[in-house]
Amino acid sequence: MSAKDPKGRKGEGKRAHSCGLTSDALQRGFDGEGGAQDVASHVAGCDPCGSALELLQTQRDAVQFLTASAAVTAPHTAVEQILAGSARAGREKLADLLYELAKACLIVLPNLKRRIERKVEPREVPVVSSELRSINSRLEKVDGAIALRDVPQQTPEETRALKVARSCLTILDNVEGASERQQLAWSQVLIFEGKPAEAEVALRQLLSNGISAGNQLHVLRNTMMSLNRQRRYAESVEFAETALHQCPNDCVLLYNLSVALASLRDLDNFKRASSRFARLDQKNVPEWLRHLVSIEAENFADRLSMSKTEVLEYFGLEPARGAVS
Repeated sequence: MSAKDPKGRKGEGKRAHSCGLTSDALQRGFDGEGGAQDVASHVAGCDPCGSALELLQTQRDAVQFLTASAAVTAPHTAVEQILAGSARAGREKLADLLYELAKACLIVLPNLKRRIERKVEPREVPVVSSELRSINSRLEKVDGAIALRDVPQQTPEETRALKVARSCLTILDNVEGASERQQLAWSQVLIFEGKPAEAEVALRQLLSNGISAGNQLHVLRNTMMSLNRQRRYAESVEFAETALHQCPNDCVLLYNLSVALASLRDLDNFKRASSRFARLDQKNVPEWLRHLVSIEAENFADRLSMSKTEVLEYFGLEPARGAVS
């Protein structure tokens, strides 16, 4: 202990983890913009952090493992430090952070972001940053503050991000069991791993068990997506009839129904479904879905022997300037 550092932590800010992060750099990440998404981006591109998550997956009690191992030796990677801090705050806190990291891995990817049926959008950056600062303040009292490095801003590779999301959700299952949110996010990972049949099993189990009102619509949406990904379009149309009876004005259900009908080359019913989409209050149609319709309009046109302009008009969208029909 020195006069300059009465707490005996002089130099702690320069300590580097095996993944290359230093304490002062990690702190800047906690305090700056990016929150859980920056952490997720780092973990998805960091071999040591990925290995740490894989090890954690094998533990029967993640909370006990994180708190006990941190007491014996300092965590070697950024993700271990963050998860150990939340574990010391309690099982619920650790579960929330694992879910947040898994969701962030899914959301940061452009292909997933424009196609995935999400429970909720990521929380606003100020909210996430405030929560991460809170975790960091507890770490300061125990181990010395560890801060997030200026992580790369490029999008992580899709397969690596999915792997991290899978790891987080597997550990989350260890912490809180097969909860609604864990299974709903798990179904998204399965869909984008190319396992829509497995996703359907998880989603139908949620429906049969009785889903909460807040999650019901999202389970319906993802079930339709899983059926479409399996090319079981007739079953998807049948499922849509029930789903739309419960949620008659949902734009995502109507879009997924349109996908199934176009794939069946059912022109008349496609026109009805897409026109119903167009009659919705467009303020309630998210921009990512409008963009997705624009991207897929050419595929609809090819299957239904229509022009791209006609397809967009049925959905109530205007073709981009200079677009060729």
